[in-house]
Amino acid sequence: MASSNGASWDGQGRFAEVAVFVPVRPHWHQGEAGARSDEQPLAERLQLFHYGIPDDLRSRLAPGHVVRVPFGRRTVKGMVMRRTATSPVATRLILDLVQDKPVLGQRQLELAGWMVAFYGAPLSSCLSLFVPPGLLGRNQDRKPMGPRMDWYLQLAVEDEDLVPSLLQAGRATRLVRLLETLDSLRQAIGRTELSRAELLEAAGKGYGSALKVLADKGLVGVVDGTVHFTLDSAAVVQARLALRGSGRWLPFLQALSDMGGGAWKSDLPGEFRDLETWRRLQGYGLVFLDCRRRPRDPLAGAAYPRTRAVPLTGEQEAALQAVLAGGNDASHRAWMLQGVTGSGKTEVYLQVLEACLDRGRQAIVLVPEIALTPQTVSRFAGRFPGRVSVMHSGLTSGQRFDVWNDVLDGRVDILVGARSALFAPMPNLGLIVVDEEHDDSYKQNAELWGGATVFYDARRVALRMSEALPVRLLMGSATPSLQTLHRVAQGTVRRLRLPHRIHAAGRGVVRAELPPIELVDMRQELMAGNLSVFSRLLQGQLAEALARREQAILFINRRGTRTFVMCRMCGHVMECTACTNVLTWHSDIERLQCHTCGREFPNPSACPACGDGRIRYFGSGTQRIAAELSNRFPGVRVLRWDADSAGGQGGHTRIMESFQAHEADVLVGTQMIAKGLDLPRVTVVGAVAADVGVNLPDFRAAERACQLLIQVAGRAGRSERGGRVVIQTYNPDHYAIRAAARHDYDAFCRAELAFRQQVRYPPYRRLARLIVWDRKQEQARRHAATMMTALEDARMSLDAGEAIELIGPAPPFHPQLQSWWRMQILVLAEDPVRLIERVPVGPAWRVDVDPVSTL
Repeated sequence: MASSNGASWDGQGRFAEVAVFVPVRPHWHQGEAGARSDEQPLAERLQLFHYGIPDDLRSRLAPGHVVRVPFGRRTVKGMVMRRTATSPVATRLILDLVQDKPVLGQRQLELAGWMVAFYGAPLSSCLSLFVPPGLLGRNQDRKPMGPRMDWYLQLAVEDEDLVPSLLQAGRATRLVRLLETLDSLRQAIGRTELSRAELLEAAGKGYGSALKVLADKGLVGVVDGTVHFTLDSAAVVQARLALRGSGRWLPFLQALSDMGGGAWKSDLPGEFRDLETWRRLQGYGLVFLDCRRRPRDPLAGAAYPRTRAVPLTGEQEAALQAVLAGGNDASHRAWMLQGVTGSGKTEVYLQVLEACLDRGRQAIVLVPEIALTPQTVSRFAGRFPGRVSVMHSGLTSGQRFDVWNDVLDGRVDILVGARSALFAPMPNLGLIVVDEEHDDSYKQNAELWGGATVFYDARRVALRMSEALPVRLLMGSATPSLQTLHRVAQGTVRRLRLPHRIHAAGRGVVRAELPPIELVDMRQELMAGNLSVFSRLLQGQLAEALARREQAILFINRRGTRTFVMCRMCGHVMECTACTNVLTWHSDIERLQCHTCGREFPNPSACPACGDGRIRYFGSGTQRIAAELSNRFPGVRVLRWDADSAGGQGGHTRIMESFQAHEADVLVGTQMIAKGLDLPRVTVVGAVAADVGVNLPDFRAAERACQLLIQVAGRAGRSERGGRVVIQTYNPDHYAIRAAARHDYDAFCRAELAFRQQVRYPPYRRLARLIVWDRKQEQARRHAATMMTALEDARMSLDAGEAIELIGPAPPFHPQLQSWWRMQILVLAEDPVRLIERVPVGPAWRVDVDPVSTL
């Protein structure tokens, strides 16, 4: 099969083209006349390196194999992309295979090649997305991660037979045999006394010394030739166990019995993990011992209530049938399910999935945040028990390895996870579901990762997969991204609508109304003398909801207690010394904190700029809102959900489950609470500060603000109780806020797309963001100026009719981040990579194609 640029990936020969897993960025030489990079050989375009194939690998080396190769003075791992008959250079030999079988297939190699061309990223970074977890690692010589092996222990006898079995184990010494003979005689003749001669006659010759030892141990008494045996049955058992040496094993067997008769050795208490003891017990036939693969299942032990398919509304049924009927050709494989919050999109997903599984295919379900994964897994695992697993960054490396291999081996039919789950090796993939499609989390964040990373967008990659493979793509959102809506207009994606909210009623569903939204002009509140962070309307709505024992959600997109600290004398605002980011006051730790790098600073007693002591706190964060609630409504149970309160593994799940169980009355949170949560008891939602983010200097600011407000409002009224929403703002006439207040996302999109088309911003042209990082500010500026000159020269080498716009160089919104100074250049073009590939991009640069933000 040909790749996206027309070259074949396969073939046979004595040489192999290998992509090494080191940060080598594609580099295209312009030549004296600025030759087009499209004409370069595939290996040169993709930064492949030629290696000779050793004789012992000639018959089995194939594309997709991970190999060890010499690279300079190092030994590194690489991916075989194809075999060739010739090499343009003298070669060194491949050293060996890392794994016997290829780890990637033809389609995965081609998709990685497409990502290189689309995002201008190193091929090794694109390939690493598909490679099994733990296979590469930082240490190239380290043995790849493998399955976790553990000993499984199983009792071979019933509980009531544990002691009788132990009475036959251990050392059968003369003492043991004599004591057993004595006990048998006592039971047979019914006497506790018998003559010494009688005992020795029954036991046999040579037991005289053994009898003396029993007497010395106090187990029998011997007086004037008469043996006195006074031990009761229980004492005899204990004595026999002690003499045999098998009594010490009884706690081991009892511990295994207490765990149901079977358990993994590593799950037993520490004192019972001695393998030699268990092997000895196996030798006596008391346990079965087996070393086997122990799955590191992230869902192990979880129980999900079983759910059944519910009758669909006419709108849901129409959407379902459209997806099931399509998919026969590449132009009809992608759908956008635009449904208002609470319209039943998830049930459509579930029934499409059911049809997919009935056809013997597998599916991937993407969610934007780990916080949503537990709720999504509960819905899908309850419908398809035993067929669902998860994959996201919150798993251990061992769990990711096992899930990856379970998917590859067909033990998982539905994989739920964040964006990285898209690259799981499903051999029979038939459906990709992208829930909450509008969310920016689907795009790899260029602020958090190094320059060699491919900053991919899972939504765009999923669309490519639907075009190149026989895979259906179903995206869903109440507020689709403008990029996707533009693809709807172009015909690349088909739109399905669910315009009405529904909720369960008996065995069916009924239509419901979206909650009314009221805008409150906070300027009017100030004029009326209300200095609280809560408007009078919101206070009244909260009081009524609490009186009815209902729940409420308050949204504010800021953590902490106060969002900034300022000197009232000179106006100096406290900033992070490493990020030029405004510091936030956290009352619980009594420290100022940078929400970018996490550094903490003491609260200043005087202004560091002018020395004045008139330091004041401004703005509101989640902590302050929670404190204000407690002061205004004594006894109210408040729960916070932000990056601070949800820290640690399982933090998001604990908060969500606590609120669902009505262990709190009001949930105060950041944008996490807007992401698809279904909370039937919530009747009041308040957006405390709707203006946050709407006026940021980013062309997507209005889009994000409108989406966020509509999504937050959608948390209210998701049951027969109904609901109300209050949006507090100082800018009630902003078109994004007004559209959100009317639940009219379509009107916002028409206005915003018209503006974007006028200025030729995405989605009407693609955007690339080049960011340089340097410890010295002046050096960052010099790098940016040099890059700008190179880009301008490269632009001149392209066709004169091609519209390419360069903006910059200029510092981003936060010019300093974690002690690094930054400058950026924006490239607006039909294909910005076509320009960027003509300039040398050093390791100090990050190339973010189709960024979700330019801040």
